[in-house]
Amino acid sequence: MRSLFPDCATFLLAAKLAHILRSPAFFIATFLGFTSVSSASDLEACSKAKSDLVLAVCTDAIASGKLSPLDLATAYRYRGNAYRATGDNDRAILDYDEAIRLNPNASAFTNRGRSYDNKGENGRALQDYTAAIALDPNFDSAFTNRGIIHRKQGNYDLAIQDYNEAIRLDSKIAVKFYNRALAYSAKGDKDLAIKDYSEAIQLDPKYAFALNNRGTVYLDQGDYDLAIRDFDQAIESGPNYVRAFNNRGTAYSAKGDYERAIQDYDKAIQFDPEYAIAYNNRCAAYNRKHDYDSAIQDCSQAIRLNSSYTRAFDNRATAYREKGDYVRAIEDFDAITRLQPKNSSGWGDLCWTRALASQLELALSDCNEALRLWPNNVKALESRAFIHTKLGKFDDAIAGYDAALELRPKQAFSLYGRGIARLNKGNTGGGQADVAAAKAIESDIVEKFARYGVQ
Repeated sequence: MRSLFPDCATFLLAAKLAHILRSPAFFIATFLGFTSVSSASDLEACSKAKSDLVLAVCTDAIASGKLSPLDLATAYRYRGNAYRATGDNDRAILDYDEAIRLNPNASAFTNRGRSYDNKGENGRALQDYTAAIALDPNFDSAFTNRGIIHRKQGNYDLAIQDYNEAIRLDSKIAVKFYNRALAYSAKGDKDLAIKDYSEAIQLDPKYAFALNNRGTVYLDQGDYDLAIRDFDQAIESGPNYVRAFNNRGTAYSAKGDYERAIQDYDKAIQFDPEYAIAYNNRCAAYNRKHDYDSAIQDCSQAIRLNSSYTRAFDNRATAYREKGDYVRAIEDFDAITRLQPKNSSGWGDLCWTRALASQLELALSDCNEALRLWPNNVKALESRAFIHTKLGKFDDAIAGYDAALELRPKQAFSLYGRGIARLNKGNTGGGQADVAAAKAIESDIVEKFARYGVQ
């Protein structure tokens, strides 16, 4: 019968191999026949664990009772990583707790911080990253992750300080520059954001997220060709990159190339049929092409996917209004004011649409609310002046158009509207001068007002 205990030579061989693998407890336990992790390489496998099989290996190692305290801490940390990778952050945190109890080090605190971050517990994550930095001021990933928390909390300067330190410790990691660019962009420092995105791209030329985000900054700055170039490269690096297709569509739309914009929105929807933003953006492009039925269909789908999507309500309301369906347009603009009661533009749009529907008193109330929320809302000033014109209150109309023109002196709508009011007041010279100035800016302004019932 085979002995349960190894002879001396066997034991010495096990000891030598264990020394080589630098994990005595794990190797010896396996060599002697115990059901445990076979070598230190299995501990390393735990750090990459994503499957129940590897979780089981780590669990066997922890339950074996053969691990040294340091190795046990490592096994808990690796199993915690595995749980975190599967999305089970609660179990991950329990394992990190044990790892920290046995061997409090920067890695364990940082990993637990990541799980708290995944759970949305930013305060506890911040505490763990700070503890990691206190234990090891050169642990760059703790600075990076703490920077992410600061950015999420809107503390952009603190985030940038942490990213600066992370980059100082290791400046060859693209994601650090990417994260700092996000903070700069959120602060409104677009040039610094572009610089950091460019640095990230230089380190990783196929970094699709950085290419896409740099493109969005160019898009915000009106550099549409540069934006499209970046979106092209982002799509080349990630052929199914939904946001890059959507953003390139927005750039094409801004250039007035609605056909190519719609093609990109088609692609975004093809890859993600539940991407409400792409439906809304395609809706807006159809509006600009005067294809209002297609616009209504797309915006309706966007609203089905996101019932609080105010931009989709706005675009659909615009399509209904352009079709002359004021009832449905009013319903959609009214929905915006319910979802966002402090949205001055929403109240202003509701005011104008009710004015077109000859609901003048209700429209006047809506415009008053729009201007209470934002006194410099030019569209609301114009709409209210227009309503006063239709009500025959020409002095009020002139005062309203004056206020709008003080903010935007070249507004054809205000000039023509004031001209009509002045003519009705008997000020022929002033009225004719305003009408002529309006026609010089917008040649079809007379026809436009005629459609609104004012001549």
